[in-house]
Amino acid sequence: MNFRPLHDRVVVKRIDAEEKTAGGIIIPDTAKEKPSQGEIVAVGPGGRDETGKLIPIDLKVGDRYNTTINVTGTNTWIVTVTITPPQKISTTWNTTPTWDSTGNIMTARPNGNGNSFGFTTMFNGNSTARPTATCRTA
Repeated sequence: MNFRPLHDRVVVKRIDAEEKTAGGIIIPDTAKEKPSQGEIVAVGPGGRDETGKLIPIDLKVGDRYNTTINVTGTNTWIVTVTITPPQKISTTWNTTPTWDSTGNIMTARPNGNGNSFGFTTMFNGNSTARPTATCRTA
């Protein structure tokens, strides 16, 4: 089936967790991690601004995204996430992020919603590089 989403919509295919470990052990359904990654399979032409001008989407078919980070042992953590251009982080949850002047380094701090936070990475054609994260206590 071949279709194109309308406007600034995208179609995402969930990437399921591995069925086996590297050692060949089969993972039962009850022990598998919930999928936290998806792959873009179709992209609309983009949205429109107030004047009607088309604003294209930065996503491309094949881009993958979504990362969740869990911090244990403290609730005064600071996580630094570095991305590789042309990648961008489009959304975050359960954190209060700040950015450096380049826009490539995000510093995340807890916002009172626990020790798990996440972010969505728009790979923008660079799907080989992965964001890196380091953690320290405040």
